[in-house]
Amino acid sequence: MPAQVAQGANPEKGRAYLRDKLGRVVRGGMPAFQVDSRARRTLAAISAGYARKFGKPDPEPAIHRTLMEGIESALGLVALGLADDNANWSYTADGRRYRRYGLASADGRAAPHRLRNPNYPVQ
Repeated sequence: MPAQVAQGANPEKGRAYLRDKLGRVVRGGMPAFQVDSRARRTLAAISAGYARKFGKPDPEPAIHRTLMEGIESALGLVALGLADDNANWSYTADGRRYRRYGLASADGRAAPHRLRNPNYPVQ
């Protein structure tokens, strides 16, 4: 399977992102972070395998630590907004960046907004 190798972010960033998402529920009552039921090692690591012993700053070296540090590193990129090179960004009138909906067609034209803001000019 071909893969692109890149350096991840600091695992602390991803850990904070994961902690935040584990405590959230999004539209429809779905959890903001989900793990496939077939990802048994990931589920085991999140549920109990990746933990610090009392009084120790780091978890014990083991498969769960290796797995979770990789996941946290990747989630750190997501938290920083660096994970998607093909993101479709736009800017508000006051300069704040936001992610737009995906492309409508292969020719690169952006999809129309689902909800039109009457105070925002159509692009």
